[in-house]
Amino acid sequence: DQHPVAKGSEILLPPVMTGVPVWVFEVFEIFFFLIFGVEFVLRVYVYRTALLKESGTYVDFLALTPIIGMFALDLQETKHLMLLRIVRLLKLFRLVRVIRMFKELQVLMASISAALRSLVWIGLLLLMLVYCAAIFCTMIIGQSEDFAPDDPDVLLFEEAYGNAVDTKRYWGSILRSMMTLFQLFTLDDWNEVVRPVIETHQPAMLIFFVIFLFLTTFGLLNLLMGAIVDQAMTVTKEAEQEKAKELQQELNQIVLASARLFSMMDDDGNGFLSVTEISDFINHKSNFNALQKEMAELK
Repeated sequence: DQHPVAKGSEILLPPVMTGVPVWVFEVFEIFFFLIFGVEFVLRVYVYRTALLKESGTYVDFLALTPIIGMFALDLQETKHLMLLRIVRLLKLFRLVRVIRMFKELQVLMASISAALRSLVWIGLLLLMLVYCAAIFCTMIIGQSEDFAPDDPDVLLFEEAYGNAVDTKRYWGSILRSMMTLFQLFTLDDWNEVVRPVIETHQPAMLIFFVIFLFLTTFGLLNLLMGAIVDQAMTVTKEAEQEKAKELQQELNQIVLASARLFSMMDDDGNGFLSVTEISDFINHKSNFNALQKEMAELK
């Protein structure tokens, strides 16, 4: 069983680079493990129990688990093979760290999460529409005797275009019809499915297929994207409002600190600062200690 990175390199890298020794990847893995580990330990030391309230803490811990498990549990290639592979899969949690590093990815993931409820209802509505359309197509096309293999129109179409007319494969059951309709509204070679039907015995089905495409491809699927875009704009607006709120709070603290500083320096209370008052304030360290204590209480 190869190292996961080495195994992936056989697929992603050119043939000339697939002969890289496994120990090279292991050195890189230990190097990044040390970086992540030192960062994690420093964060625990600084923030202490406050880290338990952040979900990212558990993601980082799971990302560090594989190397710890391999050394602590002495997982070798010849024993505990299944457990070893499961532990190695936890390395995928390192990818979640990338999302936390970039604001754009955070906004995108937050938008998808916020739009998840709308996506579920749109998907359910799409499923119901496809199911009803599949029943109709199975009855009208799949159970029709007009598309028999020896039918003259079918033979003429196959001879003219070289495409087999196999309605039993595409429309023979409700499940097959649903798969075909899924292919249809995703526009995946939909003409190869539709043309044999409308150019032989059922040209009126063109109206049905056009209406179905407008309802699904240009309707519900665009509504799906619209829900994600709408949530993305909402999340972005909320993030900007939160940032503006934090800046306003910092500004208020600066104003309070400045006002308190000037009041402490103004010994005679006349509303003006003289050079003597500033010099006296600077020369007394107790003033700085009192000011720092008050600023800590403001925070």
